[in-house]
This record gives sequence, structure tokens and C-alpha cells, in this order.
Amino acid sequence: MKPVICFEMLFPELHPPEKIRRIAGQGFECVEFWGWRDKNIPALAATCSQEGVRVVNFSGHRRGSLVAEQTHDLFLQDLQGGIETAAS
Repeated sequence: MKPVICFEMLFPELHPPEKIRRIAGQGFECVEFWGWRDKNIPALAATCSQEGVRVVNFSGHRRGSLVAEQTHDLFLQDLQGGIETAAS
């Protein structure tokens, strides 16, 4: 089992790629973050690849609800976006 660092609250003055570099510099290999919509995913992926870091978790569900039938379509669209992001 490896420790996972959520970079959201760390180094508030830095952008996510630089946060990942700092975390990797401390010897951590796994990161997570909250939402993906406000992140430059290609830049994160490139930084992770360069630093040997894996994203192991992010919050994908932000819109719609499985409980409220009137928002099922919104939920499924949001889920699809999260899946596509995770694949990248």
C-alpha cells in the first residue's frame, strides 16, 4: 500500500503541475485531487509522466443525482466526462 497525497490544499500559491513536482520531490508516487473541470488535465498528465507519479483518485461526480430521476441525464453526462478524463 502506498500513501496518496491530495494536492488541493498543499502549496496554495502553486499551480497543480508544480504541486505534483513538489510532492514527487518528497518521494510520493500517488496523488489525488478534487474536481477535474478546473484543472489542465493534459498538463497534469504530462507532469505525472515526467515525475513518475500516478493520479489514483479524483472527484468525478459533481452534477445530477442517481436519486432524482429528473437529473439522471445530467448525472450520466457528468459520469461520461469523468470517465473520459480518467482515461487520459
